[in-house]
Amino acid sequence: MIARDHSGTSVLLMNALGKGSVFTVLAPTVSGIPPAGKSRFVYDIIDRIVKRPGLAVDITPKNDKVEFILSKTDNREAVVFLMNHGEKAWKGTVSIDLEKSGLSKHLGETVHAKVCKGYKEENYSSEVTKKDNKLFVRTHLYGKGKSFDPHYMASFTLIRIES
Repeated sequence: MIARDHSGTSVLLMNALGKGSVFTVLAPTVSGIPPAGKSRFVYDIIDRIVKRPGLAVDITPKNDKVEFILSKTDNREAVVFLMNHGEKAWKGTVSIDLEKSGLSKHLGETVHAKVCKGYKEENYSSEVTKKDNKLFVRTHLYGKGKSFDPHYMASFTLIRIES
C-alpha cells in the first residue's frame, strides 16, 4: 500500500511483477476523484509513480505529445519507436539504460534510423554516444500535418540498434 485517502482507506497499491511493478488504483476511476480532472490527490499519486526508479528508456527534452516504446530481441538488438501526436516538430535524445533494459553493453555498434510522415519515409544517420552504461541516440520527428485524417500525417521514427 502506498497511498491512503483522508479516512485511512487504501487507494493505491503496488505489487512487484517480474522486473517491474503493478499499480492498482482502488477508486472507480482516477479521473472521477473530486474535483474531477483537477484533484491534487490524483496528481500526488501519479507523481509518486513517476518518481519510482527510472525507466530503461527515456527522451529529452520531455514532450507530452511524443510517445515512445522500446522493444528488444535477446540482448543484442533493440528497436525504439517514437510517435509525435503534436503539430510541432521535435528534436531530442533517446537515452537507453542498457543494464535496466537487459541489453548488451556492446549495443550501439550499428544503428539504422528512419523518420516517417504519412507515407513518406526517409533514412538518416543518427548521432550515437555512450556514457557509463547508457546509450544516447539523437533523433527527430516531424510535426503532425493538419490534414483531414489525423493518422495519415502523424510522424514517427523507428531506430534499430544492434551490437
